[in-house]
Amino acid sequence: TAVVEGGKVEAHDSPPGTRPPVDHPEDLQQRLQAQSALAGKLAATLTELPHNLGPYLTRDLAHFQQVAEKDPPVWYALDDAAEDLRAHLDLLEDLSWPGATRQGVERLCQRTDELRPLLQPRQPEPGPAKPLLKLNSDRATKDAITSIFSSVEEAIQSDGGRLLAPSSVEALRHYVQDGQSGLSATGSHESDSHARRSRLTRALLGLGGLVGTGSVTLGAGIATNVFTVPEAAATLQRTLSHVFDLIVRVFL
Repeated sequence: TAVVEGGKVEAHDSPPGTRPPVDHPEDLQQRLQAQSALAGKLAATLTELPHNLGPYLTRDLAHFQQVAEKDPPVWYALDDAAEDLRAHLDLLEDLSWPGATRQGVERLCQRTDELRPLLQPRQPEPGPAKPLLKLNSDRATKDAITSIFSSVEEAIQSDGGRLLAPSSVEALRHYVQDGQSGLSATGSHESDSHARRSRLTRALLGLGGLVGTGSVTLGAGIATNVFTVPEAAATLQRTLSHVFDLIVRVFL
């Protein structure tokens, strides 16, 4: 969610000031180190032993390890990385898992769930459940999605740090990089296709949430004269609104 603080647009993954319900940083650090070590071991096993799982599981394990080592840790990035692994568990039951890799991936997912009270900030009570959005295969072409990612990067570059705080830039680029990873990944297995589409969908939904709330927040800030560079704010607001419209189209 985009929030204006100190004249700039900050990105928050939860309401400002929220904290996880359990405060135990030492335990959290040790658990994350264990998760990183296990993910690295499993990825190494897949490169050393024969299997027919395809290349995408190895990449997702490497991504999980990278996220687990992030400082400060981010619950939503870790949960997304675990969700990529869960997709493999759902689809690859009949394939040949080398050694104890399947059990290891299951432990990674289970232990990620156990980290929730140490990592996820308290949230407001959820609203009514919304239907899951799915990409429109006719509109979600590689060119259309590439155009979205290019427009986001152009917005970041043209803003020059005047209105987008580092947290917003980092969040925007995280979604773009995650989406580009899904867009460019190869592999002919059914699981590879499912994992790519799952990652791309989540990246675009996250990006849409951020640019959508960013556009609304900028509009409200312009109306109340909170920005010292109103012309730049108006330009950025139009750009984010345009990106949001592009994202909406690939889901319709």
